[in-house]
Amino acid sequence: ALRSRFTEIWVPAVAEREDFELVLGRSFPPAAELPSSTLIQRMLDYVEWFNSNVCGDPTSACANYDLSLRDILSWAHFVVEA
Repeated sequence: ALRSRFTEIWVPAVAEREDFELVLGRSFPPAAELPSSTLIQRMLDYVEWFNSNVCGDPTSACANYDLSLRDILSWAHFVVEA
């Protein structure tokens, strides 16, 4: 939810890969060493793998946890700053 003193706006969760690509596309500077589209594809491939294989395993310590847009944006910020 987005809140101010007078208004609260509820926004549905981001779930489609294309939405993640759009948001991440604005997180990387245009002059990156690795083309941002390639980097974004690799990051999202990993997120899909992690969410399905690690978080989807009931015996995993990360069971019932999914990497969210906030987690992915934190990772992208780390990549840009590193």
